[in-house]
Amino acid sequence: APATATFTDVPTGHPFFRFVEAFSRAGITGGCGGGNYCPDAPVTRAQMAVFLLKAEHGSAYTPPTCTGVFPDVSCPGPFADWVEQLAAGDGAARPAMLADRAATCLIDNRDGLPYVSAQWAIEEVIQRARRNGIGFAGIRNSAHVGVLGIHLLPVAEAGLVGFAFTNSPAAIPAWGGKKALFGTNPVAAVFPRRDKQPIVVDLALTTVVRGRIMMAMRRGERIPEGWALDREGRPTTDPKEAIEHGSLFPIGGAKGAMLALMFELICASLTGAAIGPEADSFFSEDGNRPRIGQAFMAIDPG
Repeated sequence: APATATFTDVPTGHPFFRFVEAFSRAGITGGCGGGNYCPDAPVTRAQMAVFLLKAEHGSAYTPPTCTGVFPDVSCPGPFADWVEQLAAGDGAARPAMLADRAATCLIDNRDGLPYVSAQWAIEEVIQRARRNGIGFAGIRNSAHVGVLGIHLLPVAEAGLVGFAFTNSPAAIPAWGGKKALFGTNPVAAVFPRRDKQPIVVDLALTTVVRGRIMMAMRRGERIPEGWALDREGRPTTDPKEAIEHGSLFPIGGAKGAMLALMFELICASLTGAAIGPEADSFFSEDGNRPRIGQAFMAIDPG
């Protein structure tokens, strides 16, 4: 296990602890006690990174073992990215309600990890949909929210239809353009079924996720044509060119680029969050806080 003694502890009751508890309830475990959740123990940055990765990849995912001490921890792939982001983020941030109307509300995430804000937003849309038939919650000053479909599961458990949107740092050009303008802008939907697991749809608007291109770059491998574009807006098989100077290919060509614009407007214009070009990469150790936005919706089918 990671050498947790070198990381800053997060005590029980800290805002970060709430999303760790939520992950535990969902069967996503990690951290102390040989990889099991310990409700009365402090949670470290390294352990929180484990929870985030398991939220991304599923509860059966086994994160890599890391050696060394923070900030020189030696971890391959996204684990190291999560540890660095947790170190640079605002661990004391507490979300706040900025606007509250009958069927809608707006939450300020205040530049922290957005899992508490997302849980709050889901609780709000469920309550508002039950009262009004539909509920909408926007989040501003946010960051990487993980797998959107996971957040929507409580909506299905409540017997409601749910939708979730997020924008992200610029990755997709306007159709025919050279420079990345829109994020990968994932979208998810959930539909409850009687006595069965809900239908969950969760996808990003690129042909392939950026992480697969990054892994190819780290391994020195080429990528298939149709995954990415170079700095001139032409298809490329060079992952380094795609990541450092190019952009990602949208699903469906021009149609995917327009969907990315739509979701950018829903997540940024409606909430006051940053648009894609204003946010630095999630995968960079340096840079600004993303300040992106999310939007959650629940519909009561009656």
